[in-house]
Amino acid sequence: MNMRSFYSFFPYIISGSPAALGVIRWRLASKGMKLFILLFFLAFLTDSSCLLCIRHHRPNLWLMHLYTLVEYCLIVMAFSMWEETMRKRNLLWGSIPAFCIVWFLAKLSIEDFHLFDAFTSTLGSLIFVLLAVRMLLRLSGEERLLHKDERFWVSVAILIYCSGGILSYAAANQMADNPSLFLTATHLRWFSISVAYLCYGAALLCRTSCDDP
Repeated sequence: MNMRSFYSFFPYIISGSPAALGVIRWRLASKGMKLFILLFFLAFLTDSSCLLCIRHHRPNLWLMHLYTLVEYCLIVMAFSMWEETMRKRNLLWGSIPAFCIVWFLAKLSIEDFHLFDAFTSTLGSLIFVLLAVRMLLRLSGEERLLHKDERFWVSVAILIYCSGGILSYAAANQMADNPSLFLTATHLRWFSISVAYLCYGAALLCRTSCDDP
């Protein structure tokens, strides 16, 4: 396989790796991690569909808009399962219909399915960062080895994934007018995704499950 072929298949390899590992670890995964495994499959299908659309010169950004919505639902549901009190769980669950309303209103006003969903993607990523930071602060007060806790690796993965994506999401439509800048940002984005997926892999390999506390 030459380098050109490798780079053409690189997104498939990156997106498919955590999904494949998720299949292997499905029976041992906690309820929260099973939601992330579903997210990995969704990411793989979305990336594959987007690449196919590009090769056939068809619009594909609408797939990313839908992915943003489902991604928010799955990640928030997973974090709600790791909460200690029902009140906090209900608060996270309540944010899902609120985000859906914001997502729908954004499509009617400031976002277009033919452009990057800069607003809703950035908003979702900011919320994910808050959830991840809060989880890390909570874990720092618990008496357990962090590297053996799936919640630690998931939170680190989200911080890496979102920190590399917030700027890209917010300025995606502007960078699209500058091909060289857009290509550089895409490479950096895939690098952060690769590191984040390694952390997700570590979460799937954790021996201790963090099911409903």
